[in-house]
Amino acid sequence: MSRWRNAPIVPRSCQNLHEYTSRVPRRRLRESRLLVTVRPMFAIPSPIALVVARLPTRHRTAAGEFLRFGMVGAFGFCLDVAAVYALIPSLGLYGAGMAAYFIAASANWALNRMWTFRDRTHRAAHIQWLRFLAINLIGFTLNRGAYSLLLAMFVLPRHFPILAVAAGAASGFLVNFLLSRRLVFG
Repeated sequence: MSRWRNAPIVPRSCQNLHEYTSRVPRRRLRESRLLVTVRPMFAIPSPIALVVARLPTRHRTAAGEFLRFGMVGAFGFCLDVAAVYALIPSLGLYGAGMAAYFIAASANWALNRMWTFRDRTHRAAHIQWLRFLAINLIGFTLNRGAYSLLLAMFVLPRHFPILAVAAGAASGFLVNFLLSRRLVFG
């Protein structure tokens, strides 16, 4: 255990061991007992960063948030569909649609708070969650309005509820993004 006592500790000003070893003179590195040696790696940019980098500077923040909001929305859509199919036997088509929206909206709020709008200031979580649900009632009316309209007017969505869920999600997406960005996470 005594040999570990003399191992260098990476200072807090360095982000990783490679950054530390690149600052320290080579002679000192040979004399010290490094626990781990790390070869330099290049950073792979995210696909969102690649797309956003092509835009003018003033649009980059909003475009990145829009793309992340869309990815969170895609996850919410999958969760919404899964919840609808899971709840249909016990709640019926309309009850399952309402309960699934609440489940998906809560999950979307959490992911948007942690990922999409992470650089913005946050209010208390419970207040922001209630505000998110209240503000997105407009998106909810568009979303579930399209869902209910398709179920009432056409036979195909009754047999394949995913079609009604997809139409509802598309109709409420832009409204939810703009309202969430401005009034919930702004």
